[in-house]
Amino acid sequence: MVRRKVVAYGLACVLSAVALWLLPLCELTVRGLLSTSGRGDVPPLPPETEPMPASLWWSRSVFSFVTAMGGLNPSMVLLVLVSLALPLGYCFLRSVNGSFRLTTGVDWDSGLLFRTYLHGWPITKTILVLVTAAPVLIALYGILAWLPLPEVLEAALKAAATGALAWLSLSRNGIAGDLEDGNYLFPSDRGVRRNLLSSGALFGLAVWISLPAFQAVAPVEWLAFWTAIGGVGSHTWTLLAALGALVVGAGAFGIVWLAVVLGPGLHLRCDMRRWAPPAAMLALMGGSAALVWPAVALGRFDYSVPADGPAPARLASLAQSDGATGPPAPRLLLVAGETATRVRIGGDGGPLPAQGAEAARRTEALLVRRGYRSALAAPAMWGLHRAAQVAMDAPEAMRLELLGATRVGDATFSAMLMDRARRWPASAAARRAALALADESQFKCVDPRASLMVGDLLARVGLTARARVLYTRAGVPASRLSERLERVPAVTPSRVEGTLMVDGRPAAGTSVALTDARSAWLSRQERAVGAERPAGWLRGVAATARVSTQGRFVLDDVTPGEYRLLIQRPPHAADGDGQVWRVTAAWDLREPFYVAGRRADMGAIGLEAASPRLPREPSGQALRRR
Repeated sequence: MVRRKVVAYGLACVLSAVALWLLPLCELTVRGLLSTSGRGDVPPLPPETEPMPASLWWSRSVFSFVTAMGGLNPSMVLLVLVSLALPLGYCFLRSVNGSFRLTTGVDWDSGLLFRTYLHGWPITKTILVLVTAAPVLIALYGILAWLPLPEVLEAALKAAATGALAWLSLSRNGIAGDLEDGNYLFPSDRGVRRNLLSSGALFGLAVWISLPAFQAVAPVEWLAFWTAIGGVGSHTWTLLAALGALVVGAGAFGIVWLAVVLGPGLHLRCDMRRWAPPAAMLALMGGSAALVWPAVALGRFDYSVPADGPAPARLASLAQSDGATGPPAPRLLLVAGETATRVRIGGDGGPLPAQGAEAARRTEALLVRRGYRSALAAPAMWGLHRAAQVAMDAPEAMRLELLGATRVGDATFSAMLMDRARRWPASAAARRAALALADESQFKCVDPRASLMVGDLLARVGLTARARVLYTRAGVPASRLSERLERVPAVTPSRVEGTLMVDGRPAAGTSVALTDARSAWLSRQERAVGAERPAGWLRGVAATARVSTQGRFVLDDVTPGEYRLLIQRPPHAADGDGQVWRVTAAWDLREPFYVAGRRADMGAIGLEAASPRLPREPSGQALRRR
């Protein structure tokens, strides 16, 4: 009989508890992960018209389930919560007092149930007993709060007192007695009172010990953990929902099992075999959640459970770059005509600054060991990406953007990768990006327009066979594939050469880059006194080369288009606030120059530091003319 009640009540409570847990989880998922605007710490999903990282992709069935559960209006949510909580209360009351029921009799006619007697007397008596016990419980809580007890001991005593009072009040052998009659009798037998109080106290302590397990998988904390260690799509969400439901279901079953066993009040020493298994199960769950889980989260995922985020100490250790706070900001000169404007690259407010070469290698080695499943993955990847941008290394930046999109699951990296690949299709990095975007194991094209976008990119980098596959997937008829390919011709890469001299000497070791003319616009005042730009401004860099000891530089795989010349100033050069750099060049660099053809020679470019000069204020007569 006890085993049957454990199974029946346990399954009912497991289903109700899991449903109660899933409802807020789905609501948080809809608001935080599936929102088009995203959350403060979670970037929004890319639009369906663009390729989406496979780790962020949602299958139709999982998406429909989550949105249906998480999109209920408040009144419906309240109704569902009450409907799911009622079975839990019913099973608990039936476990403690077997006389609790909602029907007092039924009538049968030839094997057919046609009438039930439903009344509220058991419910009324239960409510009256609880109302009577409430002042006693409040008084006990006040006494425990007044005593100078440690916080943990006070919480344990409150849990034990709550359970003991519940058993003494509601048990069949307690004050409530048979809930079908109107008698309220305090147990006169000392042994019965002892058994009821000890059984209730044991139940309260067991539930209190198991609370860390429920807190560990609370929807807010559980979803925050999984989003911190990587992108959440349908596969990851199904996994986290299954693991959380397993913990919640196991805890609910253990609580009901213990309640059924302790219901009539046991002699704990004599009946240890009956209550020990469920109590041990709850204690194991709570102890593992309180002691083992924080250590696993920190050691394997670099996640601090109390802080609900990346471990502050490990994030601080990554921020230390080669014994400093990071590499120095690049000293850049943007060439515009006969002068070069100073451009200072400032910080962009990221959680991790740009790192030096050695620290970058250590950081990426850590991410590889973690399989990129770490709370440090996103901030570390942003730090590495900023370092690549500061170094004007476009191929390395694209490689990190691909890793950030596919392994870290950050949709922002996906958008930046697609933007770079479409702007600079002639580069080898764009070709690798196009192949990755066409790989269904790394990216998903949910909408046909996304497939057309990737197909056009493949055609521009010269991969026409793969472009045909993407066009066919997007619904382009076979008879029009050739026409589509003709509209998107392959880009022929250019090679730009030149010589750079600084103060008449070869600028050996200096970096020379071509940057997009649209993003390199400066105002008149900035051209005179210099400009400051964030590291993201360097996303316009298309190609970078080092100047040789003879002063030669070669920029390969340059996409035809309009550019400006960006030069890294020599470390030994003066850098006053009013420093003016004169430029002599064979090309006319006053306006953005156009690069086309297979080879372009810029000739000799000379930089010479001139005396500082401040911009001249316009005269009053000139102002009046304006």
